[in-house]
Parts: sequence; C-alpha cells; structure tokens
Amino acid sequence: MAFERAILLYQQSRYDLAEKELRRELAANPGNARAHGLLAVSLSHQEKYREAVQEARQAIHVGPDDGFSHYALATVFDHQDKFKQAGAAIDEAVRLEPENYYYLGLLSSLHMQQRDWRKGLEAAERALGVNPEYVNGANLRAMALIKLGRRREAANALQLALALAPENPYTRANQGWLMLEEGDPRRAMEHFRESLRIDPELSSAHEGIVEALKARNVFYRLGLRHSFWLSRLDRKEKWGFILSARFFAGVARVLARTPLAPLALPFVFVYLVYVYLSWVGGSLFNLLLRLDPVGRLALSEDQITASNWIGRFALITLLSLILLALTGSPGALVATVWGLMMLIPVSGTFKVKAETRGRKFLAAYTTLLAIVGSFGAGLAFLAFELALVPFGLFVFGAFTFSWVANMVIIRH
Repeated sequence: MAFERAILLYQQSRYDLAEKELRRELAANPGNARAHGLLAVSLSHQEKYREAVQEARQAIHVGPDDGFSHYALATVFDHQDKFKQAGAAIDEAVRLEPENYYYLGLLSSLHMQQRDWRKGLEAAERALGVNPEYVNGANLRAMALIKLGRRREAANALQLALALAPENPYTRANQGWLMLEEGDPRRAMEHFRESLRIDPELSSAHEGIVEALKARNVFYRLGLRHSFWLSRLDRKEKWGFILSARFFAGVARVLARTPLAPLALPFVFVYLVYVYLSWVGGSLFNLLLRLDPVGRLALSEDQITASNWIGRFALITLLSLILLALTGSPGALVATVWGLMMLIPVSGTFKVKAETRGRKFLAAYTTLLAIVGSFGAGLAFLAFELALVPFGLFVFGAFTFSWVANMVIIRH
C-alpha cells in the first residue's frame, strides 16, 4: 500500500511525501528495485542529488535487468546536467526495454539538450512509433523539427500534440517558440500566455514571454532570427562559425593597414558591433523591459539580477562619457572603456544556468576583471602612465573572456 500511495503522491508532484512513503515501503521490502528507483527520482526533484544517486545505484544493484532502475539513474543525472552519465544509463534502459516510450522520450530529450537535433528527432519518432498518442514524444519531435528548420512539419507535429492533449502547457509553449521562429511575436505571445494560464510555473513559457516582448523591436527581432540560426548548429558547427568569423576579421584587420583599407574597415566595424551586441544585446533589452509594466513582471529573478548589474555598468559608462566630454580627462576615457567592456563579461556570466560550476567560474572571472579594471581606471585619474599595466591586463582578460565563456556556454 505504501508503494501505491507513493506513486500517487509522485504523480501529484508531492515529492517529499512520496519520499516518506517509499522509505516506509523499503523498510518492509528492501529488495523492491522500483521503490529504490522512484525514491531516487523523488530525491532528485528535491535536489538531494547525492542520496538520489545512491538510491538509483541501489535500484540497479537489486534489479540490474529492470530498465526502470537505469531510467531512474539517467533521470537523476539529467537533473544535474550530467549528460554523458545520463546517456549511458538511458542507453542501458532502452537496451533492456526497447519498446518503452518513456525511456525513448528521455533519450530524445538528452540528445536535444546536447544539441544533437537529428538523434533527438530519431528517438522521438521511435517513441511515437511505439505509442502514437505519446504527447511528450510529439512535443520532442516538434522541438527537433523546429531546430532543424523544418517549420511546416513542426507545425503539423504540434497540431497533433494539441489534438492529443489540448491543455498541455508544453505544446502551447512550443507553438509560441515556433511563432517566434517565424517572426510573429504577437501570435507567439498569445501561445505563451495560454501556456502560463495552464501552468503558471513553466519556465520555457516565461522565457518565451520575455523574448516575444523584446522581439517587438525590429532590431532585436533580426538578432533573434540570427540567434535561432545559431541554435540549430551543433558544437562543431558553432565553433566552425566562431573561428571562421574570427579568421576573416583578422584578415580584414591586416588589410586595413593596406590600400584596401576603405573596403576592409567597414567589415571590421560591422564584425566588432556584431560581437558586442551578440553578448550584451539581450541583457540591454532586458534592462529596457524593466520600464514595461508587462515585461517587468515577465522577467525571472535571474534576469532581473543580470539587468541590475548591466544597469550599473551602463550608468558608469554614461557618467564617464559625460565627464570625458566635459574635461577630456584620460581617467574618464579609461573609465568609459572599462564600463563599456565590462558589459560583455557581466552579460556573458548570466548566459550560463545559475548554480552551475560554469556560472560560478564565469562569475569569479568577471569579478576579477572588475577589480583589475577599476584599479586601472582609478590610477588613470592620477597618472595615465600608472594605469597602463593593470588596465592592459584588464583589456587582455576581457578579450580572453569571450573565448573562455564560449567554451563554457557551448558545453552547458
């Protein structure tokens, strides 16, 4: 009875109560592999990851031929963004039970989180082949099709998902993202609002609302279209694009010192503006949304924190620029450059999920840059020559940040 009650509580997302019932079940039946597995997943939902891994491994020890034991371990690793370990566990679950569409759904999701859209699509279609009415599978298939640029097929897949479950919030959110891909923020907003009506806590719908609000601006909409294109690239393709752009920019800088400078300089300028806006554009628009009554409510706590920091450094830049215009002080010039360049690491830090090692590393990097840069700017007000070494270190670190952050962001 305890196990049946635990299943019901788990389905109601009452994970702490499910945990109590499962521990009661395991006290009476320690060999119940499925109880160990469900306890692992319940603990994972409560972010008790160490205990969750232990319970999942115990489930595998007790029931090594039960696919659910391996599925539980894969779910725990998935919640921690440990995709390699999760992939190995779910592969074993699928090997043991190749017709279990829930396992195939998780396999699809893991591929999608690692930007392997084709494998994600394949796994989702396998799941739907087992159960054509599997709503999560239809949504995963639609998401993969969107990322592969096959928008018409994605729209059909979402219509199927909607017919299967009209009140599914994920389907509505996915329809919103499809509308954004098609450049229609107004219709996207309608779908995101409907998704939040059904599930007010759905993060993808909250994120979609913010993007739809910002996409009302034609310039942001153009940038968003480019961002969607980048999101379809896998890791190798994305690095290929970054390195190619850097290579051609380097060639243009060399040509700028030759008689071909009138042709090369515009390319260098456009490239630098593109790089700068690709890092700070989204955060600056989030800052502007703070002035919008709807946008202010749509921003997440993390986005509000990011916009606060962006606002501080934008204010420093503006005040330093005014001081530079009034006095021509070298210190004001250095402070302006410092504030302007700090927007990149501040914005880049918040591009990585909170509470991850990547976020903590980038936050430490950004803090160090802020300290070194502010020290250099302060010295510049006393004597410009004193600022050359510390501010030179800051500039080098700021340029290096983009490479380091790209590695962290693509990995995550």
